Amino acid sequence: MQSVGQADNGGESMIRATDKKWNPILAVALVLAFGPGSASVYALGNLHPYFTIKHIMPAELNNIGGIGGIGLLPNGDGAICTWGGSQQPAGTSSKSNGEVWIIPNLASGAPGTPVRVATGMREPLGVAVVGSDFFVMEKPRIAKFAGSGSTWTKSTLWSLPTTWYNDDQWHHFSFNLVVRDNAFWFTTGTAYDYDPNDPLQRGALIKVPLAGGSFTQLARGLRNTNGVGIGPDGEFFVPENQGHWKPADALYHIPTANVPTNGRFFGFRTNANNACGTTPPSVTGISCSNDQEYPPAIWIPYGGFSNSPTRPILIKAGPYAGQMISGDVFHGGTLRYFLEKVNGEYQGAAFAFMTAGSGGVNFGINQFLYTPGGSLLVAGIGGGTCNLGGSGNWNWNGTCRGLDLLTPTDKAPFEILAVRSLPNGFDVELTQPAGASAGDKANWKVKTTVFTPVQAYGGDANGSDNDVTVEVSSATLSQDGKHVRLQLASLETRRMYAITMNNVTSTTAEQPYTNVAYYTLNNVGPATAIGPVGDFQKRVRSTVQAGRVSIELPFQGGYQVALLRLDGGKVAEARGDRPGTLTTGKLTPGIYLLSGTAAGAVLREKIRVE
Repeated sequence: MQSVGQADNGGESMIRATDKKWNPILAVALVLAFGPGSASVYALGNLHPYFTIKHIMPAELNNIGGIGGIGLLPNGDGAICTWGGSQQPAGTSSKSNGEVWIIPNLASGAPGTPVRVATGMREPLGVAVVGSDFFVMEKPRIAKFAGSGSTWTKSTLWSLPTTWYNDDQWHHFSFNLVVRDNAFWFTTGTAYDYDPNDPLQRGALIKVPLAGGSFTQLARGLRNTNGVGIGPDGEFFVPENQGHWKPADALYHIPTANVPTNGRFFGFRTNANNACGTTPPSVTGISCSNDQEYPPAIWIPYGGFSNSPTRPILIKAGPYAGQMISGDVFHGGTLRYFLEKVNGEYQGAAFAFMTAGSGGVNFGINQFLYTPGGSLLVAGIGGGTCNLGGSGNWNWNGTCRGLDLLTPTDKAPFEILAVRSLPNGFDVELTQPAGASAGDKANWKVKTTVFTPVQAYGGDANGSDNDVTVEVSSATLSQDGKHVRLQLASLETRRMYAITMNNVTSTTAEQPYTNVAYYTLNNVGPATAIGPVGDFQKRVRSTVQAGRVSIELPFQGGYQVALLRLDGGKVAEARGDRPGTLTTGKLTPGIYLLSGTAAGAVLREKIRVE
């Protein structure tokens, strides 16, 4: 038996009762599948109705080695770097086939004739513009370009230290180049064939002053995050690729203030990057009690939904404003992300936004970039083909490059706009009012899945806890038809919930445009009415043994309290006029509610049993 205290719950009380010291990293998925024979006004396709598209790839660039990075100069010209290809497989000599091109008038969407201004670049994967200069992130260095027009001079601003850059390790990428807080930011890749002795600075977020000099590390335990995006509230978000210690793709929030030395730890284990080395997580004991592992803000399912997500960008206007989108090098298409902050941490949902193909973006997207007019430049890359090396799946449909212009509209088809956490389930927000069938719980089916990371590539330690059915207690449609409140019989954090919706249309009989949303539940959203008695939440103690919970009730005077499941079912109750104890039988792990009256006040306390 172990004593447990109050968990931080962002200002409201949450009592934690647990006899497990570690929980696997989990996620919540909402899967909305159509019934037989259903169709969509906009079948998920190559171009989302929110965008119009223009293909703007100059013919002079039809043979380049993929666009590794793109930036816009103050005069509207574009600066791009081409990746040039990988040195994979291991042992192949270093490749310095990358190039830098200036594309006149790129910001206008009507580019002029490109001019090549540099060759021999070492696998560059990022461009950043600072004033009239621009900078390129090569694999081993940040290169500076000063000049104008078609005449530019290259110099080295800063080089990666040899202690953590191995030019013979083909997977030691340097991704993206972002300017924020008077510094450059980029991420680093780890060895493809897992190396427990990879340096600390592999799988990291690195900060370098604009003038060069000493670097700062602000994240650990990433695997292969292709780029840094600036999302809601100006915060950093990076896309993770499935692999060793990563059972699926993911989107991580990377805070840079009030973090441990070298940043938070995100789960890719080496001997150098966390306090406990390569000790795997376990549901029976703490793997590293003094070096917390932080879960993704959003798990991105691997396979049919995503394979190799790339740097995300924030949507600035229209019905999806405040959300993010990203591309996928191998799977193609675009993903959309809704993010909310619960108990001080970001979590949210992933959606399919559009596929790749001839009707839209016909290549694997590596980067989006806004023009001054509000359109999005879309840059493509690919490997494993076109003599560019790398893994055979580093491309979509054999494509290696591309350049398009997407212009946002105000159009939004009938689909899920957002999913938010509630104390007993989820609020599903739609872009248009739904018909009455959305409020029928029979149209919703729910299953849960648990991810437990292991060293094996893309592995999950336990498949027996996947696809477990959870009862839907109710589905309530709001008066305006744009919200469905799903109440579940039980709700557990850090778990993937697959929620299927059948036969729901808009009030104008429009079928949903997309049928899947994935929500990652790391924390439960706040209750609508919490009225704790005095400082009860600060004084309560609870214990758990073999699933049986005992809660101390330190009240003087009359009280009557009950422990409820989130569907309202009573688990146990206690009443009295002096301090006592509420004791339960064996409970299923999940969230419960301690509700009642004491000392003349209303009591509502959330209880998490783990």
